[in-house]
Amino acid sequence: MRPAEQQTPSMGAVIFNLIQLWCENVIGVVIGKTDVRSFPDRKNIGSERYTFTFTIRDSPTYFINVNPWGREEYIRSLSESFRVGDCVTIENPLIQSKEVEREEKFNPVTPR
Repeated sequence: MRPAEQQTPSMGAVIFNLIQLWCENVIGVVIGKTDVRSFPDRKNIGSERYTFTFTIRDSPTYFINVNPWGREEYIRSLSESFRVGDCVTIENPLIQSKEVEREEKFNPVTPR
């Protein structure tokens, strides 16, 4: 075994570190946006959770689907704060891979 300072990091560790760096802020142009919608909150019976979806293009090749969730006031205010064609910055996003088999509704699969 090599000394710790000479060990080569595993591919998983390298990818994780790259994702952490990449995920601090994401900047892109909004290319699609849905209306705000609500769902019953399963954890708090009788209350609603709100969401909407928008897609940003962050390079000539790639795009990102964004799904903010929250209280009605926050989500409506966020949705009204920008429109298609605007450049936006997303700070500290929670990243989740998209399932290839999932139905497409202007949520195109992000190219790998």
